[in-house]
Amino acid sequence: MVPVDTHLPFDQDAWPKQGAFPMVPYSNRLKDGRFQWDGNDYQIRLVPGHGYGLHGFGHRQAWQVDEVHAHSVSMRLRHEADAIEWPWSFTARLVYSLSDHGLAVDLMIRNESATSMPAILGWHPYVPALWFSGDSACGMACAVHDVDDDGSCTLDITGNEPQHIVANYGSPHTLALQDLRSNWSIQSFMRERWILTTDAAHLVHHVPKELAYACIEPVGALPGALGLASGHALQNEISLESNTCRHLKCRLQATTEDSQAAHAGFR
Repeated sequence: MVPVDTHLPFDQDAWPKQGAFPMVPYSNRLKDGRFQWDGNDYQIRLVPGHGYGLHGFGHRQAWQVDEVHAHSVSMRLRHEADAIEWPWSFTARLVYSLSDHGLAVDLMIRNESATSMPAILGWHPYVPALWFSGDSACGMACAVHDVDDDGSCTLDITGNEPQHIVANYGSPHTLALQDLRSNWSIQSFMRERWILTTDAAHLVHHVPKELAYACIEPVGALPGALGLASGHALQNEISLESNTCRHLKCRLQATTEDSQAAHAGFR
């Protein structure tokens, strides 16, 4: 979901730094595009000119539109196992809907292979810098991790009890909030508050060096989980058995209300 000129070709590897897209079948950066699963080594497509895979490939594919209504659209992506993008077959469904409660996103993936596969869902909205009001974006999480250049978590900054986290939009960073325990709240210069609500376990918060935007990404696993999953407890978190589904739900709402009702979430 992004504004584009439909009369021009769309470069699938040059996503405009605006809008929002689904991350499927994995999220965030995968060093060297390599991982192990059930004792097998896999190499998947790299971002051209870079040494990593990034955000899966759902945002680079054409989705089939199944249903269109006045305030919603339902789309489907069918992938047949291949040796380039992903060695398992799956179907993903994406529903966007608008209401008085904001923009709702429902992303689902179903494993249609005969064996288990890794599956990490995420949503990747861009927030323009002109929306920001100081550094007043905040939420509750049990831990905050720096994310290194390889896309993995490197440092546990907080303890295991939920703590109030405030993002600093004045300096570049990539942070992973582990065990998100509240909505993520962004104060805009228009005195509106943007509320991101999600049932995702974690949130990645990225501000690039040019400070032009922020990426606020609810994700099903911490950055680096896929590359570290082999023989690790992480495999249980991201494994999707044959003929089973996984969902991710999000909502982005603009409000000037201070009531708890305006901040009601999925949890």
